[in-house]
Formats: sequence, C-alpha cells, structure tokens
Amino acid sequence: MKKLLTLKLVIVCLICMSGLVQAQSWQIEEVMKPHDFDEMSPDCQGLYSNGNPVIAYGGDGLYLARHNGTNWTFQTLDNDHKVGKGACLKIDSDDNTHIVYSAWIPETSERMLRYFIQVGETWLIRDLEFTRGHD
Repeated sequence: MKKLLTLKLVIVCLICMSGLVQAQSWQIEEVMKPHDFDEMSPDCQGLYSNGNPVIAYGGDGLYLARHNGTNWTFQTLDNDHKVGKGACLKIDSDDNTHIVYSAWIPETSERMLRYFIQVGETWLIRDLEFTRGHD
C-alpha cells in the first residue's frame, strides 16, 4: 500500500510539473502495473522537453512508465530478478533517457550498478561496477 501511495504521489507531482492539468482541475491516475517495486529514488522521475513525464522503477525488474500527453505507456527494460532498486533517471538536452540502478547477482553474491541510455529507439546497457554486499 505504501509503495502504491508513493507512486501515486510521484504521478501527481509530475502531472502538476508538466502542466497537464490546470490549478482548478486535478486528474489523478494510477500508473502502477502489477510489478514489485522497491526503494524508489527521489530521482526516479523526469520530464522530456515537451513536458511529458517519465518514471523509472524496479525491484523485480526495471520498468519505465511514460506519458505521451494522452496515455501512459509501460516498458520492461530489464527483467532479471532483483534489479531496478533505487533507479535514478535523467533526461539530457537531446531528450535521451539515462537510468542507473542496482542489480543483484545471486551467483556471485554481488551487487552491481547497471547503466541504461536510450538514444532514439535504441537502448544501450553497460555494467558499471561491482561491490560486495548482501540483499
């Protein structure tokens, strides 16, 4: 319940920031699909240059929710188990989407940082570093 409330609050903030609603009329939308998400970063959302919001979240995978001005669309970027926690999202000046998040590797008991960048329609993936830790 707490996670759903957090995601709803993020959506309301993004809607207000993007100018999708006037001050007199609020539109609250439930964006969450049936995914587990955990440890949402305060940097998990952003706005494209056209004002449309985007949210990265994860826990049982890395997911992206985008609003195109009319509807929300959802995309699974990484469906590995125990990835996507603490996803941080940035939109650069060319509207490319950058996401950094943590991924747990059970075979080695290591956590790594994974970096996704979307250039046009292509997603590029890079593992950044490994650190010892436990989930």
